[in-house]
Amino acid sequence: INRLSEIAPISVNNRENGAVDVYLGNDFLVFSQQTQHLETYQDSDRGILTTNIRIRENLFEPDLKSGEISGILESRDEVLGGFVDSLDQLTTAIIFEFNKIHSSGEGQQGFTDVSGTYFVNDTTASLDEAGLDFTPEHGSFKLKVTNQITGLIETSTINIDLDGIGSNDTTLEDLRTALDAITNVDASIDINGKLRIQTADNYEVRFADDNSGVLAALGINTFFTGTDSASISINQLLKDNPAYFASGQGGGKGDNRNTLKLAEFIDKPSSLLKNLSIDDSYNQLISNLAQNSSSEQSLYEGLSGYQDSLQSQKQQVSGVSIDEEAIKILQYQHAYQAAAKIITTVDQLFNTLINSL
Repeated sequence: INRLSEIAPISVNNRENGAVDVYLGNDFLVFSQQTQHLETYQDSDRGILTTNIRIRENLFEPDLKSGEISGILESRDEVLGGFVDSLDQLTTAIIFEFNKIHSSGEGQQGFTDVSGTYFVNDTTASLDEAGLDFTPEHGSFKLKVTNQITGLIETSTINIDLDGIGSNDTTLEDLRTALDAITNVDASIDINGKLRIQTADNYEVRFADDNSGVLAALGINTFFTGTDSASISINQLLKDNPAYFASGQGGGKGDNRNTLKLAEFIDKPSSLLKNLSIDDSYNQLISNLAQNSSSEQSLYEGLSGYQDSLQSQKQQVSGVSIDEEAIKILQYQHAYQAAAKIITTVDQLFNTLINSL
């Protein structure tokens, strides 16, 4: 029972007949002739498979506010889980802020067929309320359609109305319609709610000056895919063909202006990080982790010292002192030797008396 009390916050009821009832929260583990058992089961938290504890017979999850199990679960869910949440927040900002810059740049090769990597739940809802993982804002971007034979470029400005005024906020269907109206461009939405842009033969498209973030939100001309630290990856298009890396801004093969902007993105404030930069947020994350680790270590040492003190007090009251028992043994030994000496002396006197008669 003492060992079980260290593992879980149990309470005990001693019966007059010597039996013991054991309770865990509002439920019992042992009651009269009945018993219930704890078991582990698999669950998912933050997209990660976890192991939790419940009572097998009624599937009730006990409220474990103390004990070793509670400490393990708290370390996993609060300490490590809190770190994962902070890491996900940082990773989300890295993905979106980097993609916003990349999607406004141009690679060495334009697109003849490009699909978004992110989907909307409702193609008729305004884009900032359509269920995107990243939220675009009011603004615009430019679409450049290039004739690959003549080199002639036609540039169109696509407005993204998300000012919340009136009922004309841009939906994915509105965006598809605007793109589809451009000569030699075919825009569609697939069954998964992703935007797809195709061109006529001998034409290609490039993108520029997106101040709405809609291309990054939809996953068009982006570097990263995914939404957090568990799903972040490099866009498969770039893996297959590095010529799609948006290094420039339309100035030809030697243009590296967009690369320079990408290199500076960690120092720019992000609304996803409460206007902290990526670099500042990373340093804050590491600092908080170190402080939390130190705090938990100090708490552990303090509670361990308190536990040792309580155990010492318990031993003083109910335990056995080796020193005291050794002294008592010596006292008993000396008393035995003295008693033996008296008996021997009396025996000798008695024999002397008998022999003198």
